[in-house]
Amino acid sequence: MLILLDACRKYGPTMNSNPRILFLARRYPPSVGGIQTYARELHTRLRRQCPVTLVALGKDPIFHLAWFMPYAFCAAVYHILRHRPGALFFMDGVTAALAPFLRPFTPARFVVTVHGAELTFRRGFFSHLMLAGARACDRTVMVSRATSTLAVRNGLPAEKTRVIYQGIQAVIPDDDDHQRLRDRFEKVHGLDLRENPVLLNYGRQVRRKGVVEFIETGVPLMRDDIRLFISGSGPVKDGIRAAVEFLNLGDRVFILGRLDDPTLAMLRREAQLFLMPNIHLPHDAEGFGIAPLECLYAGLPVVYFDVDALGESLRDGGFGVPPGDYPAFVERIHRYLDLTDEDKERERTRVRAFVRAEYSWEKTTAQYMDVFTGRD
Repeated sequence: MLILLDACRKYGPTMNSNPRILFLARRYPPSVGGIQTYARELHTRLRRQCPVTLVALGKDPIFHLAWFMPYAFCAAVYHILRHRPGALFFMDGVTAALAPFLRPFTPARFVVTVHGAELTFRRGFFSHLMLAGARACDRTVMVSRATSTLAVRNGLPAEKTRVIYQGIQAVIPDDDDHQRLRDRFEKVHGLDLRENPVLLNYGRQVRRKGVVEFIETGVPLMRDDIRLFISGSGPVKDGIRAAVEFLNLGDRVFILGRLDDPTLAMLRREAQLFLMPNIHLPHDAEGFGIAPLECLYAGLPVVYFDVDALGESLRDGGFGVPPGDYPAFVERIHRYLDLTDEDKERERTRVRAFVRAEYSWEKTTAQYMDVFTGRD
């Protein structure tokens, strides 16, 4: 799905003296993932402050880039010549590959956000294009300090980089909606969410998330009464199902597929913990970790392996465990479950306050506007 939204006619040439922005993204809803959510939320908030034209791809398979990139180039040139934007924003390193080719058409400020996985991409030719595009930009925004370190290591100029954390906001249903969603979920899945402690994992299921390895190594160490709910699709979804079937864990691990946002919001409230059992892969880094921060926003504590940028983004909001130490990971789960209800509520209050203070969208948007205007 191609998304083309032109906000220029609605807002006119300028708003509050902020520049008109051309926003290019290859990952955007209805495609699903952390970067897609980031792109939608940032675009929505930028439009409140200045005119923004969005050119985005809403499909997942990579082969769509074969037509989207030429289209995005032509659309960008058209908007540059017609509307003369003050800033071109590339939401990811892939779209930034267009930057050197667009530079001759405009003196606008070029800004790119680079994500962790893009800096560990193994295909040399495409990595070269992404890095060349980032170097052609005036400013490279990193989603974490860990990503910034990777970027400099890959040859991006340190003086051009700026770390801007993503804003976090999650759906919080009211009590009536929550009850309705819980009743519907229990009826569909034949479960009673209050009968056993529930652990949650959701997101795009790729290998670095470590879910297959946790099912194989961590779940057998957990108490038999604990239930693990796994939601999301991705390349390793069949591996997750195969691991559950091979170990005969079907009564303890429930594979739910993709769930809508309201249902996930209900589960964030019903679950005891969110699990982030990531593994470190040299060619696929976790750049930030949106799903666990959404859980913290809703007051759901997180147990995570301290790999890539997770220790930086979650910090005191979660319970970090040394990478690969599954006994310690499970012990951390058990220790939390053994807390009194009062202590659990204190933890939920603590993590909720942490993420809302550290990752507000108002702060994120203001920092991006500083970059677009050159005030940084």
